[in-house]
This record gives sequence, C-alpha cells and structure tokens, in this order.
Amino acid sequence: MRKLATFIFILLLLFSCEEKIDWDLNTRNLPLLVIEGMISNERKPHRVILSKPVTKLNETPEPAEGAIVAITDGTNIFLLSEDARNPGTYYTDSSIQGVTGQTYYLYINWNNREFIDSAYMPPVEPLKPFIYRKTQENPVFYLLGDQASSEPSIVKVYYDWSHLVNESLKEEAMALSYYYSLNTIDVNEMFKPDQEKVYFPAGSVVFRKKFSVSAKYQNFLRSMLMETEWKGGVFDVLPASIPGSNQGRAVGIFSASSVVSDTNLIYPLP
Repeated sequence: MRKLATFIFILLLLFSCEEKIDWDLNTRNLPLLVIEGMISNERKPHRVILSKPVTKLNETPEPAEGAIVAITDGTNIFLLSEDARNPGTYYTDSSIQGVTGQTYYLYINWNNREFIDSAYMPPVEPLKPFIYRKTQENPVFYLLGDQASSEPSIVKVYYDWSHLVNESLKEEAMALSYYYSLNTIDVNEMFKPDQEKVYFPAGSVVFRKKFSVSAKYQNFLRSMLMETEWKGGVFDVLPASIPGSNQGRAVGIFSASSVVSDTNLIYPLP
C-alpha cells in the first residue's frame, strides 16, 4: 500500500510541474544568409541552397531569391541558375565535374552584399566490402554491416524494397541512413543515442555513396552532430551556434567532396 501511495505522489508531482516556456531567442546580430552547398567529382548539376535565418523554433526558412551565384576553381567560372520551381535553390550546368585535390570558391551577391567561401576537395578511400547479416529477432530480415571509416567521411545508404510490396506500402519500403566518421574524440559521440536500425528483406537494393570530408567540413559536421544526432546521450553539450566560415555575415557550409558509390542486391543467406 505504501508503494502505491508513493507512486501516485510521484505522478501528481510530475504532472503538477508542467509550465509553459516562452523561449527568449536572441535575434540580435543574426546572420544575413544561410548557405548550404556542395561540389563533388560527379558529373551532374551541383546545388547551392540560400535561405534567410529564422527567428522562431520550427519556423520554415524563407528562400533567398534573386542572388548571383558562381563557383570557380581560380581558372574556370561556373555560373549557377536559380530553379524556377524552388526559389533560393541554385544549380550549375549538368556537365560540371569537380576535380579531387582542387580548391573551389563560392561567390554570392545577394541584396548588394557579397559572400565568399572556399572548399578543398580531398580524396576518398574505397567503400568497405559490402557485408550484411541475418537478424536474431527475425531471420527473414537483414542488417547492414559496419560502415565506419578510418578517415573522415560520410556514407549515405539508400535501402529500397518497394518493388517487393503492394502499391499502398511502397513509401514504407524505402529508408535512408547516414554514417559519419570523424577523426575527433568526443565524449558525447562515444555515448550518443543508438542509431535507428534499418531492417530489410532479401531482394532489396542497397545503394551506398561515400563522401570525403575536409578538415573545415569536419569541424562543421562535428558541431552539427553535437546539436542533432549526438544529443540525448549520457553526456550532452549546451546548445550553441553551428560554425560557418563564410565572409559577409553568413552561416552554413560550402563543401567539396570526392565520391565513390556502389549498388548491391540482397541475396538470401543460408
């Protein structure tokens, strides 16, 4: 009886302590522009997204339209065009292909303000051998092996088994995972929350894409992960701004990555 009374008391205490909180966000000295862009060694349209900073939690960013955007390697200049269907999103020509070992410069002129950033494209190591295993919970499904690398990198993994299910279930038969490998040692990374596991059946197609990461890009990723995927672990950090290196009061990142990829079909294991 005493245990029941104690349990009820704790419940009443928890629910009686609810209080509405109005966040006092510091909107003074906000950056003028948020930049997200990348060039890679793939021959394709390369994208730069420009938006205005937000002043409220969960607010949808307003696109920064009408900017002049260009990428140069110091010799060639690649002008980007704004996507008419997605204002604030700018693309290079589809024939542009970056070169490993090259430094690229991003130039933006928006509202008569100039923003400049640079990015070095480091080489990328080959992907790990493709390994998957049966799950103990249900042998019908499989899990992908470890994707961690010894060098700073990002591995992006697409899973697709939509061709195996009914039309109504196709959206639920696809998944996307990111695996970050950084050469920094952070306590909150070591004790980060477990990443959600993706279970997939035989017959699935798994597409892997690995991006090289420069020292500057790694610094950005580390700060971003501490505010997102690494939060909620045993050792959390106080919220802070994600660093950016763009001149002209802008935040975000312009990066350059070498890329390797492969496509794999999941065969049943004995």
